[in-house]
Amino acid sequence: MDIAFNVNNAYAHQLSVCIYSILKHNKGPISFYVFSNDFSDENKRNINKLKLFFKNWDITYLSPDPKLFSNLRLNVPHISRETYYRFVMPDMLPHVDKLLYLDVDLIVCRSLEKLWNTDIRNYYCAGVQDLWIQTNEFYGKKIGLKSTAQYINAGVLLINAKKWRMEEVSAKCFQIAREQAHNIQWQDQDVINICCNLHIKLLDSAFNFTSKNISEEIKKASNAVIVHYTGCDKPWNPNYKVKFFSSKRKIKLLWQKYNREYNKLKEYKIKGALLVNEFFGGAKTAYGGYGFLARNYIAKFLPTKDIQLDVILGRSESKFFLRKEKIDNIYAIFLPCKKIFSQICLWFLNYKFYLTIEVTDDWVLKCLNGFIKAPVLFWIQDPRTKRDWEEIESVKLLPEQTYWAPKTYSLISDLTKQEKIVFFSQAQYLIEKARELYNLPSSVNISFLPNPIVCPTEEIDVVNKKNWIIFLGRVEDVKRGWLFCEIAKCCPEYDFYVLGASWRNTRQNSSVLERYKDIKNLHFVGHVEGEEKKRYLKSAKILLNTSIHEALPISFLEALSYGTVLVSNQNPDDLTSKFGIFVGKVLGDGFDAVPLYVQAIKKLMNDDSHRVKCAQEGITYIRNIHSVQKWILNLDRIIWESLK
Repeated sequence: MDIAFNVNNAYAHQLSVCIYSILKHNKGPISFYVFSNDFSDENKRNINKLKLFFKNWDITYLSPDPKLFSNLRLNVPHISRETYYRFVMPDMLPHVDKLLYLDVDLIVCRSLEKLWNTDIRNYYCAGVQDLWIQTNEFYGKKIGLKSTAQYINAGVLLINAKKWRMEEVSAKCFQIAREQAHNIQWQDQDVINICCNLHIKLLDSAFNFTSKNISEEIKKASNAVIVHYTGCDKPWNPNYKVKFFSSKRKIKLLWQKYNREYNKLKEYKIKGALLVNEFFGGAKTAYGGYGFLARNYIAKFLPTKDIQLDVILGRSESKFFLRKEKIDNIYAIFLPCKKIFSQICLWFLNYKFYLTIEVTDDWVLKCLNGFIKAPVLFWIQDPRTKRDWEEIESVKLLPEQTYWAPKTYSLISDLTKQEKIVFFSQAQYLIEKARELYNLPSSVNISFLPNPIVCPTEEIDVVNKKNWIIFLGRVEDVKRGWLFCEIAKCCPEYDFYVLGASWRNTRQNSSVLERYKDIKNLHFVGHVEGEEKKRYLKSAKILLNTSIHEALPISFLEALSYGTVLVSNQNPDDLTSKFGIFVGKVLGDGFDAVPLYVQAIKKLMNDDSHRVKCAQEGITYIRNIHSVQKWILNLDRIIWESLK
């Protein structure tokens, strides 16, 4: 069935209840079409939530050109201009041959199959006779109808869309609406009855049992397929008062029943799991970039009135039982280390989706493979190809531990073939890397979802910053912190601050950096968060990054949000060259490249107008591309689309 509605945002809840009543009594497949120009994303999400409970239906939102209807008359207070959209529905749905139009102030109480299967090959449309007009015999004559003409209520119309298009009924409707503007009272309903006069098939009143039918044909009410709350008096209005034993009370209770049932489904929370192996210190995990993103953004902003989120941090010590602890009002879970018991736990937890930041731990994916059908939302953050590892392994002073994992990459490829994974990337340039690493065909869509950044609310004075240069991140092998120290030694006129600590291979990293402790302009601050971190970002002129490998680090984005420009040998999505200076690729231990960094720093420090321009453009870029609100909406959209 193809079912259409005309509605504005004010009637979004009534539309939702109406769609729920249809889905409850009709198994589908059903295609809904909502014609509206102001339907909000939130109301679309509320309707989409019904996909969790009913399958085999879809919904499309269309926006007719408001200019087409701007000069058409409105003279019924409770009817909006959207009512005229009925004229153009068949034209805007060229693939549809038959269309059922429904007002949203109605409830479907039974299957629509008999109505849908009505033969209307020789008619423009079919509808139920309007009892109010029938009892006002002079009204038909007033608008030019013959005494023998049928007049239907247009709140339920079964339309022969193919014939409507072929005989250009839309154009005829617009012409009549203009010519009889001062003659008609019931707006587009009058127009449709005049235009389709000899081409209307009458239906039984059970298919559009209006408020007038209820008062005059109450015995037929129990067989009604569609109950239609016509007139300005609606059961959801607080002033809708009825006598206790009246027929109106029965239909009021009917709408309230469906409203209660829909609200119960609307309030249902979708339960998802975030898969990551660190939570920025939570549950004694490391303070890495993935953990920062997981704890300070995803776990903070993703849970909403519609979504509940747990964090799965890998395996516990127990073979049989999961371990659970609460961190920042969210549950962190460690699954049993025996696969079958992990699978049992996941089955009971019944997550509707899984969100993974790259694949830092593949235990859950192994458990899901061939066992659970919930989609995996794969946020590409740092896909390290063989070429990346060759570059990383060029560092000899403190070699990075290689975690090349072909079995994991093969598992992801297999899950992709099973259409269980939805991919999206935090940076454009990572998309091709991910295709290579996970052996993804070009047909697999990978959308762009930039990492979110909480931007400072105050204006940042980028002109009067201090001559500070900061290192922000873990002080570990791949970051080559010794280069930052060597550069500080070559630039005694500036202050260098190491904002970070070592969480892995602490002893080896500390021993390398120990030799730089006596440099007067070099300050080892340690791990910083909150206001202290903001103070450094707000004050520093340059973020210096010396890492042998990066994807698109959060530290870059945070620095730019405070007008702190970049100097780095990494240039993800050209951010460094746009908002600072890219010194070129630097492999190995990097000591021979120290002059390149020094030259870049001095160029920015001595050319203040260029630095200020880069800083201002960086702030604008972050606010436009990495907005938290935009990120929430886009991730929310990805989640809902995956549930289809």
